[in-house]
Amino acid sequence: MATVLFRKLRLSGFGPYRDTVTCRLTHGVNTLIARNEAGKSSLVAGLIATIFGLPGKSDAGQFGQARFKNRYGPARFEGELEFEADGVVYNIWRDFESHKIALSVFDNGKQKNLVSGEHNPLATKGNAEYVRWLKELFGIVSRELFEATFCVTQPLPESTKKDGQGQKELDKDVQELLSGTGVTFAKAQEVLLFDLKKQTRFTRERGLTRVDQRTDGDLEVIEARIDDLSERLEKARGVADSLEVVRERLSFLQGGLDAKATELESKRDIRNALTEWRRLKSEYDRAVLDLNRIRKAYGDAEFCEREITKESDELKTLYPEFESYPEFENAPGSVDKDLDALIALRQELSSLGETISRIESQLDERKSKKKQLEEDISSLRNWGELGNTPQAEVRNRQRIASDLMDEWEKFEADLAEQAECEEILDGELDLIGKAGYEERMALSTYETNLTRLEREKSEALRRLQDVEARFREFEASCLEYNERYEDLECLPQDALSILGKKLQLMRSMEFLRHKSSELKKELLPPVWARIGAMLVLAVSGWACSGLVLAARWGVAPAASGSGSGAWIPIAFAAVLGWVGWFAAKPVWALAHSSLRKEERELLACIATCKSDMEEIDASLGEPISSADEMELGRFQERLSQRDREKMILDEKKRRLPPEEGREEAEDAFLRSQKKYHEFMELTGRFRERFSDISAAYDRWNQTERRKADAARRVSEFATQNFGCDSTAVSACAISSPGVSCKWREIAELVRIAVPGEDMDSIGELVEFVRKSDDAWWMSIQGEAEQYEALRREEEQLSAVMTDGEMHLFRAQEERKQKEELYDETASSVEAIVDAAGGDPKLARERWSKLRDCTIALENKRALLKKVLSDHKVASLDELSLVVTKCQTEALGAEDRWQKLIQAKPGLPEKQAADDPEKVDGYVRSLDAAILALEKEVDELQEAHRKCRYELGDLERENPINIAQAELELKEEKERRERIRLQADALTLAYLELAHAIREFHESHRIRLEQATMRHFQRITGVSRRVVTIDDDFRVSLDVDGRPCDIAQLSKGAQDQLYIALRLAISDLLSSDINLPLIFDDPFVTSDSKRLDNIGIALSYLADERQIIVLSHNGTLADWGAPMILDHM
Repeated sequence: MATVLFRKLRLSGFGPYRDTVTCRLTHGVNTLIARNEAGKSSLVAGLIATIFGLPGKSDAGQFGQARFKNRYGPARFEGELEFEADGVVYNIWRDFESHKIALSVFDNGKQKNLVSGEHNPLATKGNAEYVRWLKELFGIVSRELFEATFCVTQPLPESTKKDGQGQKELDKDVQELLSGTGVTFAKAQEVLLFDLKKQTRFTRERGLTRVDQRTDGDLEVIEARIDDLSERLEKARGVADSLEVVRERLSFLQGGLDAKATELESKRDIRNALTEWRRLKSEYDRAVLDLNRIRKAYGDAEFCEREITKESDELKTLYPEFESYPEFENAPGSVDKDLDALIALRQELSSLGETISRIESQLDERKSKKKQLEEDISSLRNWGELGNTPQAEVRNRQRIASDLMDEWEKFEADLAEQAECEEILDGELDLIGKAGYEERMALSTYETNLTRLEREKSEALRRLQDVEARFREFEASCLEYNERYEDLECLPQDALSILGKKLQLMRSMEFLRHKSSELKKELLPPVWARIGAMLVLAVSGWACSGLVLAARWGVAPAASGSGSGAWIPIAFAAVLGWVGWFAAKPVWALAHSSLRKEERELLACIATCKSDMEEIDASLGEPISSADEMELGRFQERLSQRDREKMILDEKKRRLPPEEGREEAEDAFLRSQKKYHEFMELTGRFRERFSDISAAYDRWNQTERRKADAARRVSEFATQNFGCDSTAVSACAISSPGVSCKWREIAELVRIAVPGEDMDSIGELVEFVRKSDDAWWMSIQGEAEQYEALRREEEQLSAVMTDGEMHLFRAQEERKQKEELYDETASSVEAIVDAAGGDPKLARERWSKLRDCTIALENKRALLKKVLSDHKVASLDELSLVVTKCQTEALGAEDRWQKLIQAKPGLPEKQAADDPEKVDGYVRSLDAAILALEKEVDELQEAHRKCRYELGDLERENPINIAQAELELKEEKERRERIRLQADALTLAYLELAHAIREFHESHRIRLEQATMRHFQRITGVSRRVVTIDDDFRVSLDVDGRPCDIAQLSKGAQDQLYIALRLAISDLLSSDINLPLIFDDPFVTSDSKRLDNIGIALSYLADERQIIVLSHNGTLADWGAPMILDHM
């Protein structure tokens, strides 16, 4: 059987390895111990990708380049694998991105290329030569099958269903791995049955299901389609005859419809021409109107010109005095404005004079009233010292006084609290007050320190007990180890290798002895050789004896046959014949001298083996020297177990704390105990005095804080308000600089309210304020309010007087300015005003009269100018030409209108245009004719539409033509036959697959069951568990003859059963080629004992195939040789 051995793997830019990493492996068990996420699984993926290729998938969740290419831009992305297959060394190089590969072999130290080119795992047409070599070297060309069979990764699949009942994944995995297809047998049958159900619903009569399907398959659908087509074809043939009749009637209706539509179009044309008739009539009417308007404008303009001439003459005739007014000559253009301004200024000057007289009278009255108010204010106390609002100030200072008295009461309460705290501290809590700093610190956290010290003491004791327990446990393990392997103590250290050597020598001696016995059998002459030698010597003896007798006695042997010497040749021949039987052996040996030489060599080898065996027996002792091969195997297993347990003991010893740690734990316990006793001694006298030390200390601490807080508040009050010590507050003078503003304000208020009262100290002021009731405050507040009202009235009166004086001053100034402005304005029209006797109003009337006459004349001139400008002419002659042009346009419009009437005979005549009722009657009759024709056309269209619908109904009854339907019917019948053939083929495939499954179960189940049970018992170390695999490859267990569901096993036992199945399946699937087994950290649920059993099982397998173990568990490093990783 060929064996594949991986020797060296080199990866560049793969997974976490940006640079090149090289992994070297040997035969047997190879281990790689590294932390999680260190790239172990990437090494396995890189090895598989180098052999089978890395698909160029962009999904990072799938096995492909997007997942495994290093993200930091490696210079290369390739892999190289050197392996040995059946003793021959091969090399595979692959560029993962370009899919370039090179397969070579080492022949006599030289590398010879076998295959090169591209091998893309996703290509539809792959590299056939490379695939052939993969099949020859590995026996597998599928990456998925290789991973599923020879790679055991983590996490292992769940062995139970989601609800925790029964098995789930093991049966499917067993079938998929054995079939090599990635699907279970049942799934393949389901696919075939599913496809057949799509073909036909009648699966029961084909022997595949117990009942037929509810829904029709393709075959039934096509048969229904054929029936429907046949029925529609017959119906279509019957309908085809009715189509011609309907089409003729449709043609007749179409002719009548076209005639009526033509007549209707003619009527509508006349109706549309009537619109044009009306437009031309409107155009004619507009031209006549424009002519009339121009004629009227011409008459108006002519009238205005006559009126202008007439009024000019009348103005000169009626108002000759205007020419004799010298003041109007060279008058400025602003005469109206200036005269109006003079009239207004004269009125304003009159009004200002009246205003000044009124203001002077009011000022005299207010001066007498102010004098009376000053006399009333002087009769009250001087509340003005409090500011402009004495009433509000009194209320504010009353509130301040109330607040100050509240603060004074708090001050007195703080003094009382301070005295009370001093009494408590000097009395029942004096012991704590007299305690030292260290004692108070201990009392401040008494409960915490006591709990901490007790916890530290208990933890130190527990640590000491743990250390002692670990030492006792180790000593017990050593004692148990010595008792268990006491009989092996006399053996040398290398007894295991010596036992292996002895077993090998025993097997060699057995082989040599067997071969020696075979050689001895070959050196013994066969019967025919012995008989031949007997015959030759007997005949020779007979002849020789005859010659001797004839020479001596002259008697021939035949002649003497009846004589006395006749027995001599017979006897001699018999003796020589007997001698020939034994003489055949040396003669045969001499003839086969090479066999004799080989026999001597075998005897020498046996002697050498015996000598070596004697030396080994002498070194091992009497019990082992006399043991047979089976007993030696048990001894060897015990020695292996002893070495593993020895390693475990050494590991336990290494993990034991040093002797210094033991002493340190004891010292820590003594130190914690000492600290506890010192603390209890330090707080002893306080426990005797107080039942609850923490509560007593908290009360002392709170009392101290209360005393300090009260003293602080008293001191702050005295300092902030009076600037003196708390004991000198009552005697503190009000005039002292340290007294606060509030107290000064209250003292000032008392001084104003009680002028004769002398209060010099704070104590007197407090007593006065304390005695002052609300009535006193209300009385001074009322007087302050009266004072404030009189003062406010005086201020208002003063403000009013000031305003009056200001108004008087401004009025006088304004009158002066108006007079100056009047003189300045009058200077421009002085002649006009003087002519009117200095009266600007009279001058304004004379000027207005002349201006009105002139304006009327100018208005008429402007009207004439407007009429001419509206028609864009400059004179009456040009306007006359415009009248002529409008007459021409009116005649043209009339001519166009008349031509339309002549072109459309049905239109009304020009004479009828002046009769609207007649025109409307003609329009109504035309509209009625159009409506009648439209109704007839609609009726014909409805009949035409119904006929078309009838024709459409007939055509819809036969949507396809008869020829096409016949062709489609033929195609459907042919498709029905094809589907019948497919259904028959699927039925046959299903039955053949069922037969193949039965044969597969019969050929593989028992071997798989035996191999699985052998590996499972070897891994678990429990021989009473029997693995059973039924005909459907469902896995179960028998424990002590009782069935056990897989769900009842622990997760670790389930994982070990799965590993055993994987090992058994790999044995079955690699019957021709032993491929390496890769274990990528699958033993996370196994304890140390099960790991030891798995290690032993893998060591047995390592004799047949290479084992690769990758894990984060350091205890697995002893399973085999470490894998060497080189980073470049």
